[in-house]
This record gives sequence, C-alpha cells and structure tokens, in this order.
Amino acid sequence: MTVLDFMSPDRARADLGFTPLLRSSLERHQREHGATFETRDGWLVPVRFPGEAERLETVGLVDLSHLGKIEARGHGDRVDGSEAAVWYQIRPDLALVLCEYRDAFLLRGKLARRFPFVLDQTGAYGILAVVGPEAIRVLRRLTHLHEFPASGSVAHVGAHVLEQDGGYWIVFPQEYGHYLYEVALDAAEQLGGGPVGVDRLRTVRS
Repeated sequence: MTVLDFMSPDRARADLGFTPLLRSSLERHQREHGATFETRDGWLVPVRFPGEAERLETVGLVDLSHLGKIEARGHGDRVDGSEAAVWYQIRPDLALVLCEYRDAFLLRGKLARRFPFVLDQTGAYGILAVVGPEAIRVLRRLTHLHEFPASGSVAHVGAHVLEQDGGYWIVFPQEYGHYLYEVALDAAEQLGGGPVGVDRLRTVRS
C-alpha cells in the first residue's frame, strides 16, 4: 500500500507560531460578493453572503472546496461509514472519496488498508455545489452531461459531477476555479441566483 502523506495539507506543521491556513481558489470572487469568512478545520470558509436567502429560491452556488478529496487507486473494498461522505467510482480501478476535512487523515488510513495506492487530492481539486430549484438549468448551461454521477467537460474544464443533497457538486481542478466560478455565476445570476455560504447548505438539505 502507498499513501503519499506529504501531499496532504493536513500534514503541514505549524512552526514558530505560524499556523497554515487553507484557502479556496474561489476566494477572490467571494470577497467581491461580500462573503463573511470563518476558519474551520484549518480552512478559510465562506459561511454567509448578503442576500443569500433570496437566491436559494432559485439557485445558489456553494463553495465546498474545504472538503477532503481522496483518490483510491487499484481494486479494493469500499469503505463505508460517516467519515466517507461521498463515494464516486470513476472507473473500476479508481474511486474519488469526499469527506469532512477533519476526517481525511483517518479515512486515508482505512483506504490504505484496502487499496494499493491512496492519494490525497484535497489541494488539487475544488468543489462547487449548485443547489436550489433551478440548479439543473444552470448545470445544463455548463455541460452536456445528462446522467450523474459522471465525468466530462463542464464549461470546457474536465470535471466530475455528482448529484448530491438535492443539487449537483462539480469537482474540478482548483487552478480553473476563478474561471469556472465566473461562468457558473453568470448562468446563476440570469435566473436570480448567486453565491451562498456553506451554512445555508443545511437548509437546502432539509
């Protein structure tokens, strides 16, 4: 079994009073839209936006980049349990597992006992959730994918799209975050939607 722990953000160690703070590639856009941030589990997380309640009546964009993202490569048994929030089998020998960031370290260990190669992709991927009654209309403007979960082009960016919590989670290479957010925001605003903080996602789930 192989686990490249040195690539995992949670293995960074504070030194001489410095505490690493993880940030989403969508942060700049969020600040422009008046986001309120909080530090949670080492991440700077956008928790609220002005006017977000009204946006959820149509469509909201929620940044979930603070979730843990782990690839399990090779053939092995699926890990079930509360720490594995979402399991997406990309192909028979490759799975993408999303979890609460605080659970990522323990989950990597469990996966390493079942799979020959485990890679933490938390720093490599961002996650944008599209939620609300008009979520599917926004998604249709971004991709030709029709059945989910699926992998393919989203606004010309290679991504994974998962159907989750009554909406859709787009898992994308973080370096495309600024561009992808602009495109998704343009589509959402045409329907009266826009950015929504993570604290509103619980409302969407209920």
